[in-house]
Amino acid sequence: MKTLVFLLVLQTFNNGYIESTEEIAHWYNLNTCVWYANALTNQAQKAYDIPIMAWCRPVWINDKEVDVF
Repeated sequence: MKTLVFLLVLQTFNNGYIESTEEIAHWYNLNTCVWYANALTNQAQKAYDIPIMAWCRPVWINDKEVDVF
């Protein structure tokens, strides 16, 4: 059965260009996903030379095939 969850997406940049885009984890709760996205984005801006951007995207998945937090 398909379930609507929120996917945390992480994107890294190098010299202003997208270097990689990765799907990190799935959450049932949007607020939890957004909290992790904000934490990763804010942490990276202060501590690392490689900027990253994280956000949450709604996706339909089979929750029996994918780990969902």
